[in-house]
Amino acid sequence: MEKEYHNIFDNDKLQSLIDDKGVINCDLAFRTSEFGEKLVFLENITEIHGDVNIDSIDLTNLGSLKTIRGNLWVSNRSILKSLNNLEKIYGDVILRYSNIEDLGNLTFVEGKLSVRDTPISKFENLKNIKGDFFLPKRLE
Repeated sequence: MEKEYHNIFDNDKLQSLIDDKGVINCDLAFRTSEFGEKLVFLENITEIHGDVNIDSIDLTNLGSLKTIRGNLWVSNRSILKSLNNLEKIYGDVILRYSNIEDLGNLTFVEGKLSVRDTPISKFENLKNIKGDFFLPKRLE
């Protein structure tokens, strides 16, 4: 059975997908809305069971999100600067060309981690990467 996929433009849509334990069970793409409320902060979410694509120019904080059980992509359009409280990602993490400066509390990546062409320079909390690790050329 294929996983559901949702484009998220606002907090109402996002809140409708969260169960009573703070878990979302589908793939998500955070997009910028030209109308209505802007989604700038992820509220009430601790875990996402699915892939996450952040392509929003409004989202600035991942809130209490601690785990993604899927892949994470952050686009170059995103103004997100930190992965905040995110600790574990059970998939690939593609941050290439993003504006991410800080991996926050990230300690574990089950797949590959690409931070090439990003301003990231510190990896102090990162303990375990199961796949390939692509550093910015300036740090190689």
